[in-house]
Amino acid sequence: MYTKHKYLKLDKNQLNKLHKDLLTIILELDRICRKHKIKYFLSDGTLLGAIRHKGFIPWDDDIDVHCLDNIIENKFIQQVQEFVCKMSRKILWAPVGCKFKEHLFARLWYEILKLIPRIITISVFEFFSTYFNGKITKLLVSNNLEYLKNKRYILKREWYADSIDIEFEGYKFSAPIGYKQILSLTYGDYLKFPPKEQRHGRCYASYIKFSDGTELNILDK
Repeated sequence: MYTKHKYLKLDKNQLNKLHKDLLTIILELDRICRKHKIKYFLSDGTLLGAIRHKGFIPWDDDIDVHCLDNIIENKFIQQVQEFVCKMSRKILWAPVGCKFKEHLFARLWYEILKLIPRIITISVFEFFSTYFNGKITKLLVSNNLEYLKNKRYILKREWYADSIDIEFEGYKFSAPIGYKQILSLTYGDYLKFPPKEQRHGRCYASYIKFSDGTELNILDK
């Protein structure tokens, strides 16, 4: 079944409700990581929100956390790893893409990708994304997400050499010591607000069930 409405659009009240649920999730993630000494860092819009707003960016609709992989300085190897990981994510997203992509050929393409067994895709992704994790490298990368303007950022290890606790919605979470360099690389002048027309989330969800039991479904629109 295809719908021309790709994703849910949240109003202010729905976004506030989502923020409360997302805060519960990241608090639990922080508790588990600290208990088991797993290193994580706030990243992207969540890191920016912590620095600029001390909480959620008002129009943001997700939480971003980095657990980074090692990558060597060879450009060709970087491109191969990026391609394989990106294709793996597309294959895993195929059951959604075949329903919600607007163009017929795109939906047919995702129908084909959907035939690839998930266990194989996950194994290939894990092999390529973690291949260099046993080595000490100068560079780090996140292989599990799409970046702004479709650009993957290669990050310096020194920026993540240590962590600091920063405030987010009244709680303390782990952030990289080089957050200024990271945010400058990603957003440029990160303390400057974007134009009003760009102040919106990128809610890539067709269905949301809140903790209070209420639901949002794109098929109900």
